Amino acid sequence: IMFIGNTLMRGDSGFALFILVIGLCTMVIGAVTAIFSVNLKKILACSSVSQIGFMLTGIGAGAVTPFASGEEIAFVGTVIHMSNHTLVKLVVFLTAGVVFENLHALNLNDIKGFGQKKPALAIPYVLAAVSLAGIPGFMGYYSKSIIHEALVECAHTFNPSLVTFMEWVFLISGGATLCYMAKIFKVLFIDKPVKEMPAKAYLNPAQAVAVILPSIVILAASIYLPLSNAEYAGLLEFEVLKGGLTSVAIGIILFTVTTLTLNKGEVYRDIWPEWLDLEAKVYRPLLLSVLPLTVGFVARIMDKMGDGLVFAIRKTILRDSPLPAERVEGTILTHVVGRTIDVFRAFFKGEHVVRNTTERHMALRNMEVEETMKVFRRSLSYGLLLACIGIFIILGFILYLVYLR
Repeated sequence: IMFIGNTLMRGDSGFALFILVIGLCTMVIGAVTAIFSVNLKKILACSSVSQIGFMLTGIGAGAVTPFASGEEIAFVGTVIHMSNHTLVKLVVFLTAGVVFENLHALNLNDIKGFGQKKPALAIPYVLAAVSLAGIPGFMGYYSKSIIHEALVECAHTFNPSLVTFMEWVFLISGGATLCYMAKIFKVLFIDKPVKEMPAKAYLNPAQAVAVILPSIVILAASIYLPLSNAEYAGLLEFEVLKGGLTSVAIGIILFTVTTLTLNKGEVYRDIWPEWLDLEAKVYRPLLLSVLPLTVGFVARIMDKMGDGLVFAIRKTILRDSPLPAERVEGTILTHVVGRTIDVFRAFFKGEHVVRNTTERHMALRNMEVEETMKVFRRSLSYGLLLACIGIFIILGFILYLVYLR
């Protein structure tokens, strides 16, 4: 979508508005669901949905912002936000994993106080949380500020009142991010434990490195960005800073109302009505009932028709080809090297070497390797490997362009 918005659809206001609407709706729905959820994994999953909304907003705004190099600036902000979100979610999802491994629970009422006196969890989580929430000076602040500025510039394309409305949706969603991240912090590191915490070590060395390392990268990037480019340092000026501070103030208000007021008595309640639970009402029935039933029905039909269909295809479209000639064993290399080794063995060791012993062995090994590689190239793993390599190349190229700028 980023490539399309920055190339094929650049300047297309209809495309930009469509992406903006999807992005703003996504960020709001994800953030609101996260605020009122009582399951740690669900909060973080809804948070990811919301942050994808921020990225889509950056793409939509970048497609039509008219100021010099504005498109590139908006897309740079989106790439920075992608990087920040990746690092943050490494920290917080691994934190959730540590909690579950120790307590075998994810409900906020069952995990309260787990993080008390656990600095190896608390410090990385705080660094990740303030960055995701867009606290000024951290990596997430720079990405959100760039996207926010690009969104404001959309007033040159769309109705200014509409853009003002979108801007406030953006700021409120940013405040909601601070709200649910602060809620998790309160539950894990401030609330009194509901039960005695495990006495055993809560982190092994590998887990500690996995949680701490991404938080160090977040802190290093937050320091490096304003030092590397004057434009990032300019985002700390008061005119730009007002947007970030407004979002922080909204987050504090939301946290006070939703977490401190609605959850009196230290009991966290899921206020969503049961009929709004998409997982229980839509996704699980589809995956566990409708999909197996549909696939099973189709499979039974295909099983009845399969033999006749295959026979018909083999006699019409895909006729059987003549039997191939017997495959020649080995290659020129295996023949030359194998025969040479046989000669040297016979000459230097005085052994009676059966003709072509090593040569045949190398030829057979070569055929085994070729067959293995054919099977591997036809496998799903090979396709996924190529896809991952392609994604890494594309992301590396995008980051390279960002660095050049």
